[in-house]
Amino acid sequence: MKLEGFEWSDELQEKVCELMELTGKNIDENEDAPSKHVLDGAAPLIHEITEMIKELPELKIEGAHKQEYIETDNPPELIYLDMLLKIADAPFRFLMIATVKLLIPIIDEKLQRRGKDESN
Repeated sequence: MKLEGFEWSDELQEKVCELMELTGKNIDENEDAPSKHVLDGAAPLIHEITEMIKELPELKIEGAHKQEYIETDNPPELIYLDMLLKIADAPFRFLMIATVKLLIPIIDEKLQRRGKDESN
């Protein structure tokens, strides 16, 4: 089943796969604290994926859950891990894509905020 406007470009698919591979590598290399290191070196890639996602058609996904992710004090690593669990549990491809489109920009924003806070 093809959903108009929700087909990923090959380039976006490759970037998301690259992010997943980096995640796996980071978890394998940091077995003692995987959630702390799951996004090591991933910020530029997440930002690049965010820019590509902005070009996709708007998804009308709003509500309390999205706002909770934005306002929470949870680190971006925990939101990322939650995103992966939601993708794994999604019964439809559309929900997988929607989860990434919704959460990657929030993770990117939190990583950028962290970078600004650390440089101050």
